[in-house]
Amino acid sequence: MSHREVDRNGTRLPSWLRWGSEVAVTLAAIVDAASGSGQLNGLEVGVSVVAILAMPLRHRWPLVAFALVLPGLYFAESGIAAIVVLYAVAAAGRRSWVVAACVVFVFAGFQPISSITPLSRDTLITVVYGVLFAVGPAALGMLVTARRALRAQMHELRRAHDNEQHQRVQEALELERAALAREMHDVVSNHVSLIAVQAGALQVASPDAAARETARTIRQLSASTLDELRTMLGVLRSSTATGRPDLGAPRTAATADDFAALVSASGITATTRLDLPLETPPAVRRALYRGLQESLTNVRKHAAPGPVDISVDTLEDAVVLVVRNAVAAHGAQPAGPLPSGQYGLLGLAERAELLGGFCTSGLTESGDFEVRMVLPRVRT
Repeated sequence: MSHREVDRNGTRLPSWLRWGSEVAVTLAAIVDAASGSGQLNGLEVGVSVVAILAMPLRHRWPLVAFALVLPGLYFAESGIAAIVVLYAVAAAGRRSWVVAACVVFVFAGFQPISSITPLSRDTLITVVYGVLFAVGPAALGMLVTARRALRAQMHELRRAHDNEQHQRVQEALELERAALAREMHDVVSNHVSLIAVQAGALQVASPDAAARETARTIRQLSASTLDELRTMLGVLRSSTATGRPDLGAPRTAATADDFAALVSASGITATTRLDLPLETPPAVRRALYRGLQESLTNVRKHAAPGPVDISVDTLEDAVVLVVRNAVAAHGAQPAGPLPSGQYGLLGLAERAELLGGFCTSGLTESGDFEVRMVLPRVRT
């Protein structure tokens, strides 16, 4: 795009305006060449025609166009064509080109005055006019070039400023998230620690074997919860330092036995099919474990009585977790259901997306509720 095809704001001019200005400049050059003093001979007509035909070349090859209009300036009176092309050279070329073009312009346009007395008043006036005719369009073209460069720099500065603002917002969000994680860890870990201590005391002091077993389970779950809280706090701290959670290297990774133990501990009647090789990436196994954990929680809250279908299938390039259960009829929820805001399922979807997979949940065609998590075996 040439300098003549954009307006002062850097947007492209309408085609009718560009073509209109081109026609106007060409007509002015034709009138200028035809209004010379005296009868034009064949040479003057030829160089004038070449100068006018060369004017459109200034948009792409300004120096070539300038070289073609010089004969018209020297042998005839094609001043407007030369001025227009000189402006194009100044707007598109280097400063050395502009200086050279101005010198050649003055020489070509006023070299025939050498026959005039050098010290005469007319000679000096003619030279001054020649310099002004050369410097004027050259200065205007250089001004346009400087304005274009300044506009580009301002655009880059605005973009850099926007990027910096975005970075500051992201840093503030990361710091806030880390602070919230630490606060949540401090509050929740304190309560869970008390539960673990009380369960441990009950496990030792209770004379009833069933109560001792229940206390042991509560204590183990409390300890596991504390461990998970510490792990997630480490993930959030890593996210604050690097800008992305460190999901690629979790501290622990679940195995197929852990999946089976989780289903057994939930007390839910389920049919399971677990195909989870140990070579599955740790981050994938951990995310699938979280998916199963959240799905079992939802089953306990909302599912109708009946078995739950649980499957983990390892395909060539992905691992798929599917948990399917019947949906309780309206009004069949147990008294005092646990609160749910779908945040667990949203968290599963976000975790799966970070690992390059996806997680969907909803009703199937048969009316069952299904959670499906698909994760790539190789992290992308």
